[in-house]
Amino acid sequence: MTVQANPSLQTNQINPQDFPGLLDQVEKDLMRHIIDNMKNKRMHLEDAKRLAKEFLALLPISDKGDLLDKLNVLSLKYGPAKEIYVKFNGSEEEVKRQKLLSQMRDHIKSGNIEQAIAVAKGA
Repeated sequence: MTVQANPSLQTNQINPQDFPGLLDQVEKDLMRHIIDNMKNKRMHLEDAKRLAKEFLALLPISDKGDLLDKLNVLSLKYGPAKEIYVKFNGSEEEVKRQKLLSQMRDHIKSGNIEQAIAVAKGA
C-alpha cells in the first residue's frame, strides 16, 4: 500500500502496481485460515479442498473491487473466506468513508454547504 499525501487528508490507497502483492496476501491469509480451521477441527479436509478449488476458480482477478466481490461470494459459504473478506473490505470501506469526509470538508471550507450535504446523502 502506498500513502498519497493530500493537504486535507491522508488515506491508504491501493496503487495498481501493489495489487499483485495484495492478492498474494489474501491468498496467504486464506491458506492460513484454512490450516488453522483444520487444525482446530472446525473444517474438514474436503471442505478445505472445496474452498481452495472455488477460490482458484475465481482467478484471474482484475482489481481490488473484483477481489472483494469474489471474496464476498465465497464468504457466504465458507467461514475462513468471510474472515478474509471482512479484513480487507473493512480497510476499503474506511478509504471510501475518508474520501467522502474529505469531499464534504472541502465543500464546507469553500462555503458550499448544500454540496456538502449532497455528498453526505450520497447524491
